[in-house]
Amino acid sequence: KKRKRVFIRLFAIIFFLISLVVYTISNASLFNRLTQITFTSDTIATRFIVWKIAVKAFLDRWLFGWGPENFSYAFSKFYDAKLLKFSFYETWMDKPHNQFLETFATAGFIGGILFLAIFATVFIMIYKLTKKDKKNKWIYLMLGSLFVTYAGHIFFAFDTVSLRLLIFAAFAYLLFLYNSSFEGNKKISVGFLKAIAAVMFIILAVSLNLIGIKTIKASHYASKATDSAAT
Repeated sequence: KKRKRVFIRLFAIIFFLISLVVYTISNASLFNRLTQITFTSDTIATRFIVWKIAVKAFLDRWLFGWGPENFSYAFSKFYDAKLLKFSFYETWMDKPHNQFLETFATAGFIGGILFLAIFATVFIMIYKLTKKDKKNKWIYLMLGSLFVTYAGHIFFAFDTVSLRLLIFAAFAYLLFLYNSSFEGNKKISVGFLKAIAAVMFIILAVSLNLIGIKTIKASHYASKATDSAAT
């Protein structure tokens, strides 16, 4: 039975990864955009410049920052004329496409440290859960991979309300598991935990298709239309 469970879980993971690869390759425009991203591409080059601006903004007002949603003011103050060689669209920007740098720039050192503390707390909780309940280790590792993916995403982009709703739900579920395990609450059946994990996985998959993939495609077509209009 144990081997069968491991096989089913591995099959589900492999099936999901293969489906994602097939979808990406079948979508020629999306595949071309992903394969053309390099450290010298315009997208990456502009991000590096804007990240430098975000660092300057943080150092200018390092304690409390520029205030929430005020990055555009910092961008205007420390604007780098090198951005002009890419397009006139880069002359205004309200997000540095890095949520960590944006938090430090707009909320200062205090806000930035508290933001990082959220991730530190999450991974400490997951580590303790995996040590105490090795039988359900895969559930905690799945949650951990979700937070790692989230952190990786917001490192190269900005946060969104729809994304926060998903990550807050995952965080609430993690708190539920942690409190149930360490605070002396009634023991939750393994079947119930697996049912919740399965429902969350389905919700995540559907949300990825309805929100994530469509948002990426919309961004791609908008960028393509802007480039066509410029030429």
